[in-house]
This record gives sequence, structure tokens and C-alpha cells, in this order.
Amino acid sequence: MLVSPTSPTHTRTWFRWFRMLLAFMLEGYVVALVGYVLLRLFVGDGEWWLAWFNNFAPYYFLPLFLVLPIALSLHSKRTVVATLLLLGIGVGWLFPRFVRGNAVIRSDAEQEASLTVVTFNVWGANPQLDRVVAWLRETNADIVLLQEVPPVWAGVPIPQLNDLYPYQVSQSLEFRPWGDAILSQHPILVHNRYALEGDFASNERIEVVWNEQTVAIYNVHLSMPQRDDPHIHLPLYHPFLNMLLKYDDMRRNAQVDRLLGVLATEAYPFIVGGDFNMSDNAVKYGDIARQLRDAYRETGSGFGSTWPYAPVAGLPSFVPPLLRIDYIWHSAMFRTLHAATGPELGSDHFPVIAVLGRET
Repeated sequence: MLVSPTSPTHTRTWFRWFRMLLAFMLEGYVVALVGYVLLRLFVGDGEWWLAWFNNFAPYYFLPLFLVLPIALSLHSKRTVVATLLLLGIGVGWLFPRFVRGNAVIRSDAEQEASLTVVTFNVWGANPQLDRVVAWLRETNADIVLLQEVPPVWAGVPIPQLNDLYPYQVSQSLEFRPWGDAILSQHPILVHNRYALEGDFASNERIEVVWNEQTVAIYNVHLSMPQRDDPHIHLPLYHPFLNMLLKYDDMRRNAQVDRLLGVLATEAYPFIVGGDFNMSDNAVKYGDIARQLRDAYRETGSGFGSTWPYAPVAGLPSFVPPLLRIDYIWHSAMFRTLHAATGPELGSDHFPVIAVLGRET
């Protein structure tokens, strides 16, 4: 006896198979996420592929909000229990990022002395430098830390900003393909370079006086976590697949350790900003956060992603920035009054701005 494709029996059979397939997919996702959590807990960044996956960790938890109601409708008790446990882990870890910290915005009469700092990876091939200049003038920050400045800005003062920032230090192209620069509205008392590449002193440090206190300012640009040859050779090429297969954070992590060593001997209160080429989801982020204060984490809300800007990075325009890799850190003398990401300015990075006050 043949069963009609539209018969109730045929419909129930397909529905049953669909439920089984859906339950299998949900269980597979939950098991994979549990495996990831355990690997992150016990292996950390110990394997190159795991270190790469750690960068995007928050996104692995987002489907749980869809999985839970579906698992409940399927009466899958095991999946429901596992999903609730994972949701507890994810919410406990990520919820504080969406609760705005103790940002202090006061009236002019109450405004305490503050220091505004901007960090921005300009991108040396940026075709919109006029917009960058206009935004910096509008922002009117006390200190501006720039990475990957174009050749026309390397090793010389930026003429369009000379009136607003009469004190500038700029790295010539002998150090990097694109230079770095520090712009200051305060007189620069001392300018020197510090080494994160062994004996190669290629990173900028200045001292200024703010609120009757000498402050050290560090501009940081860490190496991309890449090696020359891919870990696995595949017969196809895509820029982001290539980035995954060449992922290697050993050099960058060594630079982080050297930076923390330099800061441990710093005689003055300090501010550190720049392109760290490191997600705040990386295990290595914790090493920095234990010694320094992350301005955005103190008062910002949300992921605060600064990279990549899809049209510049060669991605579809609907792809949002995925990772926060640009930071402003500070020592215990400061507290963050306000921190935020800036607008799109022609680079594959977004700027970060922080308003700092003195810790009371």
C-alpha cells in the first residue's frame, strides 16, 4: 500500500525525522561548546588553533538563547540542563561588559581635571586623511597616539595639526613600513624609545606634566599574530582563511611580557595605548588586565570592537567589527571617566577615546 506524500502518516513521519535531526544538531552544538569551554579552561592559548578560536569566544555562546526554547519545545531535558549551565557561564562572563561602569559626566562647574587620550591605527594607505584630521580637531584630545601613519606623516610633524598639537614625535620609516606618532597639547619633557623586539627600541615613550604630576605616555603597536608559513597547506586561498592557517601568537605574547616588564619599572604614573593585535577574549589579555586598568572595560558598554572595518578589510559590508584589539590602559593613579570607540575614518580600525581623571 502506497502512502501519499500529503497523507497524515507521511507528514508525521517527516516531522518525527525533523525533530530527531534538530535534536541531534542541538546536542552536537552543546557538546562542542562544552568541549571548547573545557579546552579553554585547561589548555588556554596553548595550541595555535585554540588561541585563534579564543579570539571569538563570546560569539560561540550567542546561539544558546535560541537553543534553549527549541530544546524546551523538544522536551530534551539533557540539552536543556546543559544549555542552562552554559548560559550561566556565558552570562556570568559576558554580562559585565554590557553594564556600563561608573562613568562620570559632570557639569562644567563640577568638572574635575581630566586628560583625554585617543589611540588610532590610521592605516598607511588611508585615503581619507582629511577626515582623520577633522575628527582629531573636533575631539581635541590632550594626547593622540597614532599607529601606521602614512609616509607623508612619518618622521615629521603633521602640518594640519601643528597648531592644535605643537608637541609631536613621529617615527620614521626606518623602524616600520608605516610609522607611529604621538601628538600632545602639553610640552613633551622627555622622549625616548623602548624595546619590545629584543634590543630593537622601536616603540615611543614620552613624559608630560598633567595636573602637576609627571606622566609617562606609551605608544604601542604589537606584531600581528602571524607566521610566514601556514600550519596546514590547502589547495585554496582566502585572506581570512590564510590568516587562520598562519596564526601564531608567540611573538606578540613575548612582546606583551616585555611591555609588562618595562611598565613594572616605570617611575611615573602611566598611560599605555595602541594597537595590540590581541582580542580581549584571548587568554593573554588577562596577563595585562592583572597589572593595568583597561579604560574601556571600566566605563564602556558592549564589546567595543575596533576591527575590522569590513569595506577596508575586504569583507562584505554587512559584517560588523568583530574584535577589540585597540586599547587605552592606565596605572592606578588614574580612573576612567568615560571611554568609547570613535567613528569609521577610512582605516580598517576604529579609534578609541578615553577621558581619565585622578583616582580619589
